Amino acid sequence: MFCTNCGKELEEGDRFCPYCGSPVESSKITMLSEKPNKQDQEEQELYGPPEETKPKGTIIRIAALAALIFFLFLPQVSCVGIGLSGIDLLKIAGQTDNMMGMAGQTSSSAGPWGLIIFFSIVIIAVCVIALAFPRAFLGLIGLGAELIMFIYAKSSDMGPAIKLDVGGILTAISLLVMSFGAKIEEMFLKSKQS
Repeated sequence: MFCTNCGKELEEGDRFCPYCGSPVESSKITMLSEKPNKQDQEEQELYGPPEETKPKGTIIRIAALAALIFFLFLPQVSCVGIGLSGIDLLKIAGQTDNMMGMAGQTSSSAGPWGLIIFFSIVIIAVCVIALAFPRAFLGLIGLGAELIMFIYAKSSDMGPAIKLDVGGILTAISLLVMSFGAKIEEMFLKSKQS
């Protein structure tokens, strides 16, 4: 028997390794026909025992943060050459709803702005939730909300003048990476182990 900590030979019945002092338990005793490999011992002393690596959601979190920043601060759509970020869309939608209310019109005649507010909030919520609890399906929900929001913006009176802008494309790509983040991270970890 050999100590799994230092690799020195143990005698039957030893409770502690006489060389390194490690407690000898049934899980610490290794039956070997020969001593452990010296290089393996040195690596284990330097780096510790090999750990099982699992995806931790890092890629999903990074993609969620990127999507949130892209959505809020970069132009999602451009209308008549003016880029509108997620914050701008929320402001315009809120002002349009307020003006419709002051004019005595119901929210159903307000057009797509109420839905743009709803889907903007969905995208923001998906990104914030994914930062705390990284789940791939959240990226798909955010991507669907982004697509529906763009379709509703195109269906407004100014629809023909609305074009998808760089922020909208980067947000969509980030949400797509979020959707496959766990798989990407798993592939990266496997390649790192081999």
